[in-house]
Amino acid sequence: MAKAREFYIEPGATKIAPPNVPVEFYLYEINGHPCAQAFVGRAQKPTWHYRFKTSERRQECVDAQIEAVKLKEAAKAKRREERKNHTLQVGDVLVSSWGYDQTNVDFYKVTRRVGSSTIEYVTLPKLEVKESAECHGMACRVIPAIDHNTISQTKYRARVSNDSIKIHSCSYARKWNGEPEYCSWYA
Repeated sequence: MAKAREFYIEPGATKIAPPNVPVEFYLYEINGHPCAQAFVGRAQKPTWHYRFKTSERRQECVDAQIEAVKLKEAAKAKRREERKNHTLQVGDVLVSSWGYDQTNVDFYKVTRRVGSSTIEYVTLPKLEVKESAECHGMACRVIPAIDHNTISQTKYRARVSNDSIKIHSCSYARKWNGEPEYCSWYA
């Protein structure tokens, strides 16, 4: 069972919680040495727990941690805004190119916007571009079958980040630029 934050806090420590910053500090002394603990966000265990040579050095670390948390929170807020302001629209075609020793290409079509940062999509079949096969016979150019009936297909949802979505651990889909995509395979 996980231990609560109070378990880690030194008895008699002075709590410092800067306003509007998700971090708490607990300051105390042991044998005349200044010490401090920092808890960031909702963490139950301390992010750090140090003994310092001087009170000034302890204060420098506290101030540095406050600035680091402020920067992290600002970056999180920026990413949230970017997700809200994505440009993917219903009908957009997305492409994912991935693989090891071969290039797999998958196409997707946006079927619905769900909220401000999520889309619903379906997979599209791919078509080989005529006369695009490589001479070795294991690669070609492909395009999506955009007019394919997507009504009865399984619908997936994904959060949008920087106008792309994560398909799985090694694949992200971005807006397709309309050009045929290189695809390869090995028998």
